[in-house]
Amino acid sequence: MVFSIEYINIPTLIAIIVIAYLMDDVFLFMKLGNDTTKQLMATAVGCIIAVRKFGSLSFEPFANRFGEENPLYAMGFMREKSQKSKWATYQRGIFFWQAVTLVLAIMSKIAFILSQRLVFSDFEIVAVYMCSFLRISCVSFVVILVGYVVTWSYYMVTYHRSFRYYAGRDKVWKPFSFVGQDHYYVWPNEQKVLPRTCASIYPYEEDDHVKENIKKSCVADGYEKEREFDFSDQGNAVFYKKAEASEIHILSVIETENLKDEHTKQLNDFFGEFWKENIGKEEKKQPIYFTFVIFCRRTDSLLAKQILEEANGLLMYRNRYRLGAIFNEKSSELNIKQVSPKSHYKDIYRKMSGELRRFAGGNTEI
Repeated sequence: MVFSIEYINIPTLIAIIVIAYLMDDVFLFMKLGNDTTKQLMATAVGCIIAVRKFGSLSFEPFANRFGEENPLYAMGFMREKSQKSKWATYQRGIFFWQAVTLVLAIMSKIAFILSQRLVFSDFEIVAVYMCSFLRISCVSFVVILVGYVVTWSYYMVTYHRSFRYYAGRDKVWKPFSFVGQDHYYVWPNEQKVLPRTCASIYPYEEDDHVKENIKKSCVADGYEKEREFDFSDQGNAVFYKKAEASEIHILSVIETENLKDEHTKQLNDFFGEFWKENIGKEEKKQPIYFTFVIFCRRTDSLLAKQILEEANGLLMYRNRYRLGAIFNEKSSELNIKQVSPKSHYKDIYRKMSGELRRFAGGNTEI
């Protein structure tokens, strides 16, 4: 659905009706299908010009946000200047079609008025030129409508795919980004007061040595320590790799006192360097299973919220499977992000989460 009813409020609806009314006679003048088709085109022009927000709050809750929770923002598709505007759309591509449509609509309306008023005057030749312009405008509006739909569809596909697999502009997988998409905004008010803990929680004792267990157990299971990176402030990230006949397994154990937003970019950079130097060209063609567990005492970051609180669940991408977990060292609890009910890879999720539980020391039943 290109235009979500959630974003068509009373002022927007009035604007659509007014624009469609003003453009109706222009399209009726053009030789383009029957009267119903022309009226629909006039309404479509009104929607392109008047509707500001993209997508649907129910399915794309972050698509109009200026923040790292929005894949379109992270990829540079958002217009910073649009935050100060009360009319223009936020996305660059959609704004282009919106602006072109507005300019062409104004020019077509002027051309229509001139063609009607000058047809039997001394300036009849001008009326002829205006009629020719309107015929060109007719084709242009069709091209605009197609371009708008194609651009809208591209943004929609990009947005949804990013929560399964996000590579960014450098085409390198960034598995620490967009681990979850929150639909909290469309919850009924009576549900918003409920606790928002949406990860599977497994309690441990302080002397269970979960971190050491994971490091030792993964090596015993065939993983090899490949790289270790240090954060700019404190903590580190260790990457382990296990290459099997037809698949690659990667495990990352991350340690920091306080998980912050800036750590997400650092972790993606660490993974990118590990990916380029430790994953071969042929290995990149194989299924990759990536599990990361973050050991910390405080979780003041978007990444932590996406793992612990976002109820939509984890989504995976074909041959690029990931699992995120946080071990709260203050409460000695392992929090594994739950799988999305819409996921096609629930069996793989159970296999990966079971392995992590086995490494940590505990029941592998998920």
